[in-house]
Amino acid sequence: MTGLGLLALLALVPPPPALVASVRIDAASERDGQRLRRYVSVAVGQTLDTEELRRSVRRLFATGEFADVAVERRETAHGLELVFRLRPAARLTSIAVEGEPLLSPAQIRRITRLREGEMLWPRRLEKAAQEAALELAAR
Repeated sequence: MTGLGLLALLALVPPPPALVASVRIDAASERDGQRLRRYVSVAVGQTLDTEELRRSVRRLFATGEFADVAVERRETAHGLELVFRLRPAARLTSIAVEGEPLLSPAQIRRITRLREGEMLWPRRLEKAAQEAALELAAR
């Protein structure tokens, strides 16, 4: 077999499966990382299973704590290093009224039932705005 024929044959052989060398969760604290680890089923020392990786991302996202979950994958001499990058969802810290205060922050909180620390998903904010608008229209 010629060198060119051997190269063509090698090109048809799939690369060996990548082993996972490390899995890290980029969380706000070490404690959060440990708490969230239970949602990640990708195991160190095992062949990377892309479906298992997808399930892990979906589980983390399903906690409702994150606006986005991304995985960085880096190949090293020891195998794959996986880092789960978590972007926290926005949370309510306070309510402020600008301009003529037709409703106080306390009234808005009562009308909309928004709670401090609540995650502010677009649908939730839209509903709160509608509730406040209805109250203003009623007045």
